[in-house]
Amino acid sequence: MEQFINYLKAGFSCFWMLTNEPTRVKQTYYDLLPENGKQVMDWNCVDEPKPDVPLELLTGASPDTVMFLYNYHFYMKLPKIIQIIQDQIPVWSHEGKSIVVVSALQQIPPELDKDFTVLDLALPGRDEILQVMEHACPDPKYMPNPGKELDCIIKASKSLTNRELHNVYSLSLVKHKRLDVITINDYRAQAIKKSGFAEVMKNDVTFKDVIGYERPKAQVMDTIHNPKAKGVIWIGPPGTGKTTLGKAIANESNKLALQVHTGKFLSKYQGESDRNLDEFFKLVIAIGDCYLFLDEFDKQFAGTTGSGDLDSGTGKRQIGRWLEFLQDRPKGIYVNATCNSFVGVPPALFRVGRWDSAPWYVGLPSAKVRSKMMDHFIKKSEIRPDQIDEIPNTDNWTGAEIEALCHNANMRNLTLKEASQFVLPMYQTAKEEVEALEKWAKGRAISSEEIPKLQSKSPNRKLELE
Repeated sequence: MEQFINYLKAGFSCFWMLTNEPTRVKQTYYDLLPENGKQVMDWNCVDEPKPDVPLELLTGASPDTVMFLYNYHFYMKLPKIIQIIQDQIPVWSHEGKSIVVVSALQQIPPELDKDFTVLDLALPGRDEILQVMEHACPDPKYMPNPGKELDCIIKASKSLTNRELHNVYSLSLVKHKRLDVITINDYRAQAIKKSGFAEVMKNDVTFKDVIGYERPKAQVMDTIHNPKAKGVIWIGPPGTGKTTLGKAIANESNKLALQVHTGKFLSKYQGESDRNLDEFFKLVIAIGDCYLFLDEFDKQFAGTTGSGDLDSGTGKRQIGRWLEFLQDRPKGIYVNATCNSFVGVPPALFRVGRWDSAPWYVGLPSAKVRSKMMDHFIKKSEIRPDQIDEIPNTDNWTGAEIEALCHNANMRNLTLKEASQFVLPMYQTAKEEVEALEKWAKGRAISSEEIPKLQSKSPNRKLELE
């Protein structure tokens, strides 16, 4: 509001207010503007279907009048409307008059692009959430207890509109006779899914399913609930457990976990890729406290470090927006990213400061870890004792390849030795790439086997240190 009032005082005359809550615009602005010397008028296509009428009414109105135009984006591209606005802007500015287009879509015609100031109506904050909460709960006994329980409900309620808050609180009271975080998060999951850019992670993978990497597990759990924590980026050959580890962290942390589909930001239409990414960042920032899992993040930037001629610079702009977000994301947003390769990835992505540390390198597992993996997958795949005639040589194998070995033995009713004929380790099929990655990691990344061991002080830990 303060920013908007300053714009009005400075003579700005054209605004585009992005919001899905036109009712909140009236509740927020209609009473406060008169207190700042402004008169309020509004228009919608139901009361008066002719779109040029409100512009003529504003021209004839007294000075210091603000005209709110609801869903006016449907008419903004009409030549007559463009011409009227262009002609009247100097007059409106001189007389302290303004138009405010209230719409969920930003569709400013190119002819007027420089004349409009875009505003975002912020989603309900703590005070508004509390007001809705008190309105939804007919009796104080239904309200969450002050302190941690109340804070958790408020944190979960962020990113929802006023109407959504009313709906989900009512649903929670019907189901549980109290406001419930799980109900609110389930509702938020639907909104996230509708965006198409991410989905709420729901799986049963835990740290017990990730063999080895005890220190990385401990380090993540020591910091993930710290509001200052930014996250970690892992790099290593495919099949070394990075994805499984990311899924396990989603479960163990108890944060709202989102798996991001970076490929869905891209579009063949000019400018839409940038808009998609901006909409996603707005969604994540509105949610606030959450865990973002970016699997195979290197695919997002494949081939984008060139001249940019092939995609009109879209790739470079996407890189820039990601780097900006990673550097300055709000507190509480923890990002876990995995990379299978450094090729095509801008070095700035790996820079400490965007993450809590240098990249963590997840290399081929040691003999000790491979032995534990073999025992784990033999049990998981229900391999019979008579199928374990001889343990094959698994030097330079990944965990995924050991799992594939046990899967083949079970599926084909073979011994482990026989099943090994169906598995060719990546170190054999892509030896040059694996060795190049290991060479790159030296001096640029911290080995997952050499991460410093620290004594935990976090109350949210689930994993016990050795």
